[in-house]
Amino acid sequence: MGFAKGAQALGVEIVRECEVTGARLNGHRLTEVRTSKGDISTSILINAAGPWAKSIGRLLGVDVPVEPERRHIFIASPPGGGSWDEARNAGRVPKSKILVIDFESTFYFHREGGGLLFGMGDPDERPGFDITVRWDFLPKVIEVAVKRLPALGDAAVSHAWAGLYEMTPDHNPIIGPAPDVSGFFTIAGFSGHGFQHSPAAGRILADLMTGRDPGLDMSPFAAGRFALDVRSGELNVV
Repeated sequence: MGFAKGAQALGVEIVRECEVTGARLNGHRLTEVRTSKGDISTSILINAAGPWAKSIGRLLGVDVPVEPERRHIFIASPPGGGSWDEARNAGRVPKSKILVIDFESTFYFHREGGGLLFGMGDPDERPGFDITVRWDFLPKVIEVAVKRLPALGDAAVSHAWAGLYEMTPDHNPIIGPAPDVSGFFTIAGFSGHGFQHSPAAGRILADLMTGRDPGLDMSPFAAGRFALDVRSGELNVV
């Protein structure tokens, strides 16, 4: 909301519930974007559609290798009907409210209001847009969780939800112009790090679009790197 309010203060118009349905090209140059609320004449389109980034790329004939993958979040109530502060004071949970991640298992947790938020990546999850909560996955998470945070063994899960990660083949984002369509830029595929990286990533893309030096080598994030069969990338994906 802070980003949105800042943009609006600078004159940006934000249109909600508006689907991008197509685009018009003049050769390899973008000239128009079609939406469910009318057409927009423009020479620039920024693809920040997250899990739907591939669909936007297809409208322009561009392959954007981003796949949606479901991730679960569970909220646990305090054990024994007390509070997590009491559990913390008893030494059963960390005193800090920072995010804790076990990279070996990808189990993670942090305090969330009066509850404890936790989750874990599912190695068997396949790409797709299904965000139904798979309760049969919870026992697998708990089996790992109680080894890292035994207090969860006495806690009850109050609610859960599922959302979508935007995954690239190397788990690094795509930031920059499309090789074959002038005016089409992508900033997507953060594989779980989007909000964390968004301030810096947005500034970097603005630099690339305006011809400024972003101050770092952007080749690991270039859209064309996958055609070169690049194998490096982020190793710790939760």
